[in-house]
Amino acid sequence: MRINEIIREKRREQGLTQEQAAHRLGVTASAVNKWERGVSLPDITLLPALARLLGVDLNTLLEIGRASCRERVSRVVWV
Repeated sequence: MRINEIIREKRREQGLTQEQAAHRLGVTASAVNKWERGVSLPDITLLPALARLLGVDLNTLLEIGRASCRERVSRVVWV
């Protein structure tokens, strides 16, 4: 699952509108909408607060799991 899908799914699970999530994070509803559509990404400084708001840890928010990490590492080209 991509970060935009995680944000959308977890926001809905928390019963928050995009406007409510935006207000709590100090951003615009348009920004949250863009994150959920995959048009843009949240600023890195917002990630801890976003994870807390959504009730997940940063690993979940960023989709850092064992399989995805192994897959990324296997694609690294060592010079």
